[in-house]
Amino acid sequence: MRTWKRIPKTTMLISLVSPFLLITPVLFYAALA
Repeated sequence: MRTWKRIPKTTMLISLVSPFLLITPVLFYAALA
């Protein structure tokens, strides 16, 4: 449980950033097309 408290910060960053990295190019392509 104590070691788990260190993980969420990077895990949340990855889980928040990775969808944006996937969605952003799609939005750009949709905006250009």
